[in-house]
Order: sequence, then structure tokens, then C-alpha cells
Amino acid sequence: MGPSMFSSSLKTTIGVVAILFSSALPVYAEDTPEPDIQSEIARLEKRLNDQEKLVEEQQRQLESQADEIYRQQKMIESLTRQRAKKLPPKIEKPKPQSTVMGMRGRGDPPSQVYAPMPMRDRDEDVEEARPQVEAIANQGGILSPKGRLTFENTIEYTNTSRNLFAFNGVELAQVVLVGGITAEATTHHIVQETGRLRLGLTDRLEADVHVPFVYRNDAITESATTAGTISTTREGYNLGDIDAGLAYQINDGKEGWPFFIGNLRYKANNADGPFDVPYDTNNIAKRLPTGTGFQTVEASMTAIKVSDPVVLFGNLGYVYDIPRIIGKDFNGTHIGRVKPGDAINMLAGMAFAINQDISFSLGYKHSYVFPTTQRVNGVNRTGDTSQVGSLTMGISYALTPTTSLNANLEAGVTNDAPDIHLVFRVPFMIGDFF
Repeated sequence: MGPSMFSSSLKTTIGVVAILFSSALPVYAEDTPEPDIQSEIARLEKRLNDQEKLVEEQQRQLESQADEIYRQQKMIESLTRQRAKKLPPKIEKPKPQSTVMGMRGRGDPPSQVYAPMPMRDRDEDVEEARPQVEAIANQGGILSPKGRLTFENTIEYTNTSRNLFAFNGVELAQVVLVGGITAEATTHHIVQETGRLRLGLTDRLEADVHVPFVYRNDAITESATTAGTISTTREGYNLGDIDAGLAYQINDGKEGWPFFIGNLRYKANNADGPFDVPYDTNNIAKRLPTGTGFQTVEASMTAIKVSDPVVLFGNLGYVYDIPRIIGKDFNGTHIGRVKPGDAINMLAGMAFAINQDISFSLGYKHSYVFPTTQRVNGVNRTGDTSQVGSLTMGISYALTPTTSLNANLEAGVTNDAPDIHLVFRVPFMIGDFF
């Protein structure tokens, strides 16, 4: 074989091998994946898992922020409601000023407990916390801010029972009585509905007026050994005595001092009193009076001390009844000048907020009533003193930002006090006028 033929054969062989190799190379590339692709897939899967974990964490954070936003919204609603009632998120307190009228025909008129609005200078950064617990229902609320008019509707019920046992005869032994025995049981019912308007003249001074409508019912049962049992019922209903008052906040309650509030009230004698109603031949009133028959002036001082979460309150006042010359004859008995006994009123207690809407109070009030003097048939006669003491318990519930429901219970603990005195009061803010 010559060199030329050998060279030609070698070229042919090399070409065939080259063709076969080139055709086999794509098949090898398709059937055998590159190692870099597998690692890229693993990296992307890890990154995707990391992104999913991040999304879950962000979702938890969004849910936590949503809960915080909801909590803040509830807080804003609560603060808005208290701002509308002029009640900062503290507790509220009472102040008492009650006239003792239960012994004179219309029951204790509603006493009020005012809590003050602390004043501050324009350059102060912190304002003293105002106590707020409107819990003793017939003992008011807070002093109204300047220009605010509030209407309160109050319904009161008073129940008083008295038992009298009399013996006229001879006692032969400690357990043997010979003679006449008389027993008398009297139950007094008084229902009173009162409309009250309160107006803030300034941020420290408030004026108010009460207009009551009174219904009275007395049930008397007499039992005697000679005459048997006799039951009688008397009643009376009409407008009661109208009264008005002023309350002034004296200080700001700073540096550990209590809030002090001065109160002054005047009660008219526009309604029929005991000497203005008709009597029968036995000197028994044909209808019951709805007023006391006398004008009354009362001055009192209230102290309110905040000691979180409790508000302590106390009141000391003096009631002066203006004397009156009756100048009337009742079945041969002439009644001249009558001076009802004055009274010293005292009240102390504590109040606290259960939550943003409910507050509760406990207290005790006591009145010492001086003797009544009257001139009968030209002779001066003096009555007895009276001790009127009651335990008080009250609760208040905020119905809306401008309206609340207050209930109060007083239970008599002395012989001269009414057995039960219930009060339901609903104050409603009319608006701010100046």
C-alpha cells in the first residue's frame, strides 16, 4: 500500500470517528444532567421555605398589631364616653347635703354628693386627678363644667313603720294586767318623683333646682280590748316643696389635700304643710300634706379624698328651719308660733370604681334633730330630740356616654329613721350652652 493510499485511508477513518463522536455527544449531554442544576434547585427550595417562614412571622405580627389597634380603639371609646360625661378615667366621688324632712312629712329630700373639677394653671403639665364614683344614687355626681346643663329624673320610695302599745289599768303582777290595752300600728308610704336641672355657671360653681311631685299613703290599724280592731287609710298627692342650691369647689385637691366643696340650699314652703290641710272633729287630717309647711336653709361642707382605688367622702351640715306664726284654731286648740327643730347632718363613706362603667359606694349618714317648739293656747311647748341614722349603699352603671342609671338603698338603724329608702336616678346631659 502506497503512502498516498495510506494517508487517504487514515483521513477517512478519522472522519468517520469524528462523525460518530459528534453524533454521540448531544445524546450524552441530554441523558446526563449537570451537577450545578441539582444544587440550584436545592438552593431555590431552601429560599422558598425561608420566605414562607418570613410570611408566617409577618402574619403573626399583623395579627398582634390588629389586636393592639382594637384595644386602643376600645380605650378611645371609653375615654370619649368619660370625656362626654366630664369624667376622667379615675374614680368618682360623693358629697352629701341632706335635709332631714322625714319627721316632717315628705321624707328626706335627695341629698347630693358633688365631686370637684380640679383647676390648674395654664403652664402646668399635670392636672390633679378628679375623683369620680357616681354610686350613691341620691347623692349626686360631679360639679358640672361651665355651660353644661344636665337633667335628672329621680324616683324615691320611703317606708316607715311605727308600733305603739298603751295600757290603762292596774298591774297586779309583772305579768298580770287588769284594764284597757290599746295597740296601734302605722305604716307610712311616700313615693316621690323629682325633676332636677343642674347648670355649671363656672368650672367651680354649679346651680341646681328640684321640683318634686309627692304621693303619700298612711295605713293605721288600732286594736283595743274594748273596741276591737279599726283600720283607716289616708293619702295625699300634689306638688312638693321646691328647693334650689349652689355648690362651689373651694380648692384643687393638690399636695395631698382633699377636695373641699361648700354647699348652700334653700327650700320653699309652696306645698301644703301639716297646718294647711283640713282636719276632722278628732283633729285627724282629711288628706296628707305633701310639704313641710316651713322654709329651710341649709349650709354644708363636703370633703373628698382620693386614695386609689378608693374615694373617701364626708359631709357636715346645719339645717335651719325658719319659724312661722300659724295663727289657726283646730277644734278649740289655737296654734301660734311654731319653730321646727334645726338639724345637724353628718355623712361619711367610701366609693370605688369596679370598671369603666360601674361604680359602687358604702356610707353612713346621721342627723341630730333639735326639739320643735310651738305655742299652743298661749303656752310654749317643746318636743323631743330625734336621732336619724341610716346605712347607705349605692351603685351606678353608665348606659351611654351621656346617661347613667343610679340606684341607692338606705336602711334605717335608729328608731326615728325610715325603715327603707330606695332611690332610682337617671341623669341625662342636655348639652353645653356657653
